[in-house]
Amino acid sequence: MAEKLHVEEAGNPDGPPVLLLHGFMSSNLQWEPNRLRLGAELRLLLAEQPGHGRSPGPDDAAAYRADPVLDQLDRIRTDRGIDRWWMVGQSLGGAMVLRYALRHPDRVDGLVFTNSRAVFGLAGRQAPPGQEPNGGADAQRGGSGLPAEPTRELIRALPYHPSNAKRIPAELQARMVEAADAMPMAVFRHMRTGGPWHSNEELHLLQVPTLLINGRFEKAFQPCVDEAKAAIDDVRVVDLDGGHSVNIDQPEAFDRAVLDFVRSRREPSTGGP
Repeated sequence: MAEKLHVEEAGNPDGPPVLLLHGFMSSNLQWEPNRLRLGAELRLLLAEQPGHGRSPGPDDAAAYRADPVLDQLDRIRTDRGIDRWWMVGQSLGGAMVLRYALRHPDRVDGLVFTNSRAVFGLAGRQAPPGQEPNGGADAQRGGSGLPAEPTRELIRALPYHPSNAKRIPAELQARMVEAADAMPMAVFRHMRTGGPWHSNEELHLLQVPTLLINGRFEKAFQPCVDEAKAAIDDVRVVDLDGGHSVNIDQPEAFDRAVLDFVRSRREPSTGGP
């Protein structure tokens, strides 16, 4: 059995349980601007993906495949005696929680995801056996975009390394850069053939209430919003003036959207004419 992922618990222990899952090359620092407001009402479980933050990063390609990670997420739920929970995912974390909800709809009260092109097959597809992804071009289409021979210098040059973010507050960005630079190189070797993370062909099968919080400044993601609206029956979209890390760019509006969504789905219907 794989080593357990690192999980922090925060917020209201009597509130609805919510899993928060960050994206690639991030960590639980992703949710730093959101903890207090969300935690006032919600029981927060902040999980770190393999090789990120304080989670183990083994030199084993299998550890970075989607199915073992989904099993680890479910282990978090069962270890805490939780029957059903809410899930919130950012970027690659959004792709993972969406795949979890497709696999276990009976265990998810509601799903929130942000800008995640990996959901829509634009990143993170599994390479065919014996074939590597196509290097840097795959950052936009078809793969991880990681170099075949990763080095710290090449990794820092990737657009999604936190050192290249434009709107993260300086103090938080410095901490996120430090965490990204400390990630084991095994992550970058094996994430190239990790996944599969895309769910674009299965979105119509999603059976749980879904909220997409869209950072509308990320132009490459905007066609995905229309795809989500067309494919997911029970989806609500909130557009915010932010980019890829919309929860950091617009923390108050992001938190309000999450809390309104949870409240609206938990309040009993009053019926009426």
